[in-house]
Amino acid sequence: MTNRCLVPLRGWLAPLLLLLALAATPVRAELSHVDYYFPTNKIDILNLLPPPPLDGTLEQTDDLAAVCRINKSAPTNELAIARDEDLHPSIFSFAPVVGPYFCAENLPKTTNFFNRISKEANQILNTGKNHWLRRRPFLADPADLAPEHPAKGYSYPSGHAAFGTLNALILAEIFPQKRDALFNLGLNMGLHRVMLGDHYSTDIYAGRLVGQAIFQELKSSPDFQHDLHEVQAELAAHQSDR
Repeated sequence: MTNRCLVPLRGWLAPLLLLLALAATPVRAELSHVDYYFPTNKIDILNLLPPPPLDGTLEQTDDLAAVCRINKSAPTNELAIARDEDLHPSIFSFAPVVGPYFCAENLPKTTNFFNRISKEANQILNTGKNHWLRRRPFLADPADLAPEHPAKGYSYPSGHAAFGTLNALILAEIFPQKRDALFNLGLNMGLHRVMLGDHYSTDIYAGRLVGQAIFQELKSSPDFQHDLHEVQAELAAHQSDR
């Protein structure tokens, strides 16, 4: 005896399975196409930061002396890390905390996301650098400070410190369980610049303030939140493969 239910079943089963397969296929959303997540003039860096110490002042003398002390006493292993960060500045400097899969080859969305943020932040940082025109420590004391690869441009505020703080704050949104380790690594990125003689301590503190200010503006951007979600998904996919 033939079961009549099997006849119509064969007619609609294949289309149903196809629809289920399509529904199970993840949608590959892309990053937003905005150039900037917020107008860079929303952060008035000239009012956000105090001016750096002036040449000839006691504060400037102390600031320079501190650079020399830190440079001379820096551990060899920390100097090696500092030089690598100097030559290869990247969000992927956080790989020791995030994991070995955290690299540009694996993460195109993440790479584009942080490159976009870097471009936006540089607009803000350069406004301050080109206003205060602070000479770097190795130019103020070339006898005691001689970096292997002297940094170009002006010193105040520190871009490395700003990015270390900003990127640590963003990554902590994705990896809250690694928050303390991320912050520690981001803070060290600033200190390493002092070790190399490229920045003063006051440059580092100023850079951290700028990084925090940029993060607060980014959090209020819907485009940033959208792209952060896409980056979280990309990172989660690599974590699940491990």
